[in-house]
Amino acid sequence: SNDINLMKKEICSKFVYSGGISPILLKNGNKQEIAGEIISYIDTFKDTGAYILGDGASIAPGTPIENLNMFYETATKHSKNNDISCFSP
Repeated sequence: SNDINLMKKEICSKFVYSGGISPILLKNGNKQEIAGEIISYIDTFKDTGAYILGDGASIAPGTPIENLNMFYETATKHSKNNDISCFSP
């Protein structure tokens, strides 16, 4: 398990961190688990200005499109609620 608070402390003062949600969670998780993980990352890194939310490696083959949509919708909504820029492809 990644300690995102340690990453925030050690990395974001010097670098931009990109990544986050486990590709396995994104593939196999339910909507509540996926949304909870996304919100956790946004809440942790929102004050750094040094974070790009993404999956932890790459999207696993067979990931349901509904889960990818959940990722995008949750990230967009929670970012706007916290006055964070959210870019879409």
